[in-house]
Amino acid sequence: MKFLSIPKYWINFCLVWAVVVHLFFLVAEMFFWQTSFVQETLLGGFTIAQKAEILAHNVGLYNGFLSAGALWGLLAMNPKIPKVKPAVFILVCAFIAGIYGSISLGRPTAFLLQSLPSIIALPLIWLDNHEG
Repeated sequence: MKFLSIPKYWINFCLVWAVVVHLFFLVAEMFFWQTSFVQETLLGGFTIAQKAEILAHNVGLYNGFLSAGALWGLLAMNPKIPKVKPAVFILVCAFIAGIYGSISLGRPTAFLLQSLPSIIALPLIWLDNHEG
C-alpha cells in the first residue's frame, strides 16, 4: 500500500541546500576568515577569544563527524548491520552541526541554515524508503 507519494525533488532540494550552505561555510572559513564580512557580519559581537573558542568547538565537532564517518565505514563492512544511506548520515551530521552552531553562536541562524534541510529531508527519505 502506498502511504504517501514523495517527490524526489524535495529530497534533492534539501540535499542541494545542505551542499550550498556548507560550501559557503567552507569558503568563508578557509579563504575569507579575516575579511570584514566574516569577522563583523558573521561573527560580530564576539571577542577574539570567543571567536577562537567557537572555531575550536566547530573543529572538534567536525573531527567528531570524521570519526563517526570512519566508524560508519567500518560498520558498513559487517553484513549483519543495517545499511545507512550516505545522505542520511550527512543530514544527521548537518542537523547536529546546526544545533551546536546555534548554541555556540547564541543565535538561531546556524539552526535555520544547517538543521532545517535535515528536518525536512530525513522524514521524506524515511517515507520514500517505506513506500510500498
